Amino acid sequence: MVSRKRILILGGVFLFSALMMLVSNHQVLSAVEDEEQLATGPGDLSPAPADEHPPAKALLLPRKRVSPLTREARKGKALYEYYCALCHGLSGDADGFNAYGLRTLGTPPAKHSDPSYMLTLSDTYIGDVIRVGGRENGRSPLMPPWGGVLNDDEITDLISFLRTLAQPGSKVGS
Repeated sequence: MVSRKRILILGGVFLFSALMMLVSNHQVLSAVEDEEQLATGPGDLSPAPADEHPPAKALLLPRKRVSPLTREARKGKALYEYYCALCHGLSGDADGFNAYGLRTLGTPPAKHSDPSYMLTLSDTYIGDVIRVGGRENGRSPLMPPWGGVLNDDEITDLISFLRTLAQPGSKVGS
């Protein structure tokens, strides 16, 4: 026989999950309303006579999403999030998961969101650091070489995204 306490706990879990689904659905519907614009067609929207079909409520058209990133930078963003963000952080603030350990070792990761720093680096130099690693370029020996993993086009895409992180007032990496 199931104890009364167990029934109460299971009921609470059920109610909690149902409540969370309601909240989630409300948030999704609110987001949809914010994301879409109401566009009505021409014509009278007054009630139709009883023998006709009621008029359509409205036609909802999605807004066109415009990315501030070029196609190359969008591909570079995906690569950055996968290969670089662990140390350099998602927005290039040198605050990734491994950044504390690297700072402790005396070799903090580069801060890609700092425009004054990034303007001193050429695309060729950044590509070389990515391709052969930090040690070969006088940087941190803990910066791994990605040349065996990333091809030249991917490195170019990555550099395109890195340049967007260093634009003043830009937070496209987040």
